[in-house]
Amino acid sequence: MNRPYRLLPVPEAMLRIPARALGRSEDVERLLGSLEVDSAHIRDVLGWSPRVTLDDGLARMCAWYMSEVARHG
Repeated sequence: MNRPYRLLPVPEAMLRIPARALGRSEDVERLLGSLEVDSAHIRDVLGWSPRVTLDDGLARMCAWYMSEVARHG
């Protein structure tokens, strides 16, 4: 989207240790764990397939967002 990344590397332990102390370990595991979803079973059961690829959908979303930003300032 032609914007600089603003990411800071944070060691996992700096998230896990305080989360454990606060009883929020599950939240951190969701954040740090895999976000991959295998939709093969539901696609087989329902006979469904996406109309656009993930890459195309993300490209379309970014183009829409950038046009909205340009339009509204």
